[in-house]
Amino acid sequence: MRKWFLCFLVAFATISLAQHNWSTVVDTAKAYEIPTMEEPEWAKRTDTPLFHAAWLSDMHLGQKNTKGIPNAIELTTEALRVINNSIRPDFVMITGDNCGYYPKDSKVRKPVSHLRQLWFHTFLQQSLDIPYHVIPGDNWPIDFEKVFGSTHYSLDYQGFHFQFNATDIMATSDNGCVTFQPASLEWMKRDLDANADRPCIYIQHEPVWPPAFLDAGKVNGILGRRPQVVAALGGHLHLDLEFEHGSYKSVLAPSVGKSHRPAFKHLRFWRDLVIIETFEWNADGKTFVKVPKWQKIDIPENLRNPPPATKQQTSSLPPAPKTLDEGLGKRYQEVTNNFLGFILSFGLQQMTTPKNK
Repeated sequence: MRKWFLCFLVAFATISLAQHNWSTVVDTAKAYEIPTMEEPEWAKRTDTPLFHAAWLSDMHLGQKNTKGIPNAIELTTEALRVINNSIRPDFVMITGDNCGYYPKDSKVRKPVSHLRQLWFHTFLQQSLDIPYHVIPGDNWPIDFEKVFGSTHYSLDYQGFHFQFNATDIMATSDNGCVTFQPASLEWMKRDLDANADRPCIYIQHEPVWPPAFLDAGKVNGILGRRPQVVAALGGHLHLDLEFEHGSYKSVLAPSVGKSHRPAFKHLRFWRDLVIIETFEWNADGKTFVKVPKWQKIDIPENLRNPPPATKQQTSSLPPAPKTLDEGLGKRYQEVTNNFLGFILSFGLQQMTTPKNK
């Protein structure tokens, strides 16, 4: 019965994607979101972690939500309040599709795209007294660099290396039709190669796996050839998912601001393990509460004693504006084909994996 059901889901998603019906694909993928569970033994750590971080994606500030769920500004404000007052991480990571809102009565004479970034910056400054690291997504990325700086940068923290990236070129109307400049791909390689002896976390809005954008194959090639990369973090699909891919784990954060189940993540770091917990919107309490979900990222033994390092930005590219290229929209079929390949391979893997594995 399980295999027949999976066959149906794979076929259904494949047909929907071929017809450019992304909402149907997303609805199908909900069946594979991280479930609630009993707390696993590896999550019962009593030793103090090296540090911890909060992770939010897809705030979609300014947008309404589905019926019965607060709007994105209200949800994100409450999420940041919980992070600020209760969790108190060492830093916060924000992975794109940030802000569509701007004050329409603003007396500042700047383009709407710039007003959005200015308002978002003020919103974060007023809502957080914790350091944050932010990148843009495929929605509202224009003029990000004028306010927040580079979209390609890295930092070290307690022996872990974090690399943040955002795509450089985009078509405005086609989902996933975004690419990197060659110079950005070369910087990714140099930066990761300079940190071959420490665990590296790759961070981008669009998932690298599933391959949800035009250059996913190129980035997968970079990450797959560098075993120090233990995880790739992304958002974009608004779903709570994870996938093993070669030597690294792809973890997708749900949307905190526009979702059927708004949520954010809390990551705790040890030398041998990263434990990820989930805080979901609780309608009764009108706040975000920790739910019984646990995820982990294993750190290979050869990366557990990295050279000492304190938090610092170790490398970056100069800030640069997003380039618009509507010709990328003509390559939408490539995104579709890549995603179809993922759906088929994932479906076959699920159908052939023993149930108790």
